[in-house]
Amino acid sequence: MGTIDHPFYPITVALGSAGTFVARTMDRDPKHMQSIITRAHAHRGTSFIEIFQNCNIYNDGAWFRFTEKDTRPESVIYLEHSKPLVFGEKNNKGIRLDGFKAEIVSLDDGKYSINDLLVHDETSRELAFILSEFMEKPGFPVPLGVFFKQDKTCYEVELAEQIEHVTEKLGKGDLEKLLFSGSTWTVE
Repeated sequence: MGTIDHPFYPITVALGSAGTFVARTMDRDPKHMQSIITRAHAHRGTSFIEIFQNCNIYNDGAWFRFTEKDTRPESVIYLEHSKPLVFGEKNNKGIRLDGFKAEIVSLDDGKYSINDLLVHDETSRELAFILSEFMEKPGFPVPLGVFFKQDKTCYEVELAEQIEHVTEKLGKGDLEKLLFSGSTWTVE
């Protein structure tokens, strides 16, 4: 009978977990998927990519709205850094912010122009969270691309720097000296 649970949004979880590279792509767009995987691989740190993948057993057709030629233009918006959020059959729709609330606007009626649209900034975690919630909004396109990217020092780099700093300050350690210093006892 299916699940009655509310949907689980991996992008939102990855952003909430302080991910430094968070993206989404789909298997039916290999060129886009390749570019996202290439960028994720080049990122220093943990990269998270959500991939919409059709499975003819488990979820056959679940992503058709986003993959088929006749429905994709109205259902998908590609995220490109420093570019306005435009979508639609003739790129005649866009996303703008009214405060922190995203809304779909028409570019055909003369009320709004491309200059009124939200410009994607993949360095903004706040914007990434707003975009991650489009899945919950009826009529909104699903964003594909890099939601968030932050260049940050990796754990292993910081650990190596810390060890180097301590070694400079205290000298190279001596395990035997450490083990036999202070209070010791013999177990027989």
